[in-house]
Amino acid sequence: MLRMPLSSIIGQEHITKAVTFLIIHPDINYVLLLGDKGTAKTTSAKALLDYLGTIDMVTGCRFQCDPYDVMNLCSECEARMEEQELSTNTIERPFVIANPSVSMKGLVGTVMKGKDGVLFNNGLLARANRGILFMDEISHYSEDILDKTYSVAEEGTNLVKEGNLEFEHPAKFKIIATHDTESGYLPNEVVWRFDVVVKTRRIDDIEERMEIARRSMEFKNHPQAFIERYEAQEEKAMEAIFNARKHYKKVIVPKKIKDEAMKLCEKLDTKEYPSKEELANKLINIGVVNASYEGRNWYTKKDLAFAVKLAPAKFPK
Repeated sequence: MLRMPLSSIIGQEHITKAVTFLIIHPDINYVLLLGDKGTAKTTSAKALLDYLGTIDMVTGCRFQCDPYDVMNLCSECEARMEEQELSTNTIERPFVIANPSVSMKGLVGTVMKGKDGVLFNNGLLARANRGILFMDEISHYSEDILDKTYSVAEEGTNLVKEGNLEFEHPAKFKIIATHDTESGYLPNEVVWRFDVVVKTRRIDDIEERMEIARRSMEFKNHPQAFIERYEAQEEKAMEAIFNARKHYKKVIVPKKIKDEAMKLCEKLDTKEYPSKEELANKLINIGVVNASYEGRNWYTKKDLAFAVKLAPAKFPK
């Protein structure tokens, strides 16, 4: 399926940059896009798929097991390895789209008794392993679905039980979600789970709005030609992501910056964010990516100021 290029989106540069954080820093796992309808939240999220690249997996594995991480193989791959050397093949990194109507069984999968033991039917979380799960309009999901999704993502494994039957498989994935601010309030308990929370910009300029409409119509009528027109910009964006991914480990965070981040977090009431240490770490990680994008080896106050704007908490100005 053809997707609108991320570099073709107008007026939402902070959004299109933020979604790429998921594939740059290993400790940035959850990104939330907030905003009015028609501000490119879903378009930006889905456009990320073109930047994910490929992964090597064990041939025939339905959980996309990493053939080079033998300590974290699923039970089926462990059985294969006892009989023969694991073969590999390359696939696109998974990008799984969830639906607010998904049932718990559809999410986690089902177990049943078979002739030779336990039979397991994959759910969404099995398909998302080693990839990204996209949850559009997150406020429409039930609380138990959200709780289960986040607990599995944090643990990295999905354990499914039915009576005395159970099955466990690896489920390491990241989450990108959207929320339409016009559809109502999103509880803090949901927002706090994210590492990056960024709000879209409302486009009021008439010329900008006309250009957005023109590009949308052009993509709808001639998608392939539209995509080809942005190939150079997409290649440049991919190169920037690749360089940032290599560079983030080189970024040095001075102790005074860490202390300042902690002081900012300590000023917040527990109702604004429950864990100060966790929030401070999120500020550091966001700023590290910003410095990486700019090719700098030193985390500065500029990066901290940038991070405050994208943190899952409201800081005083």
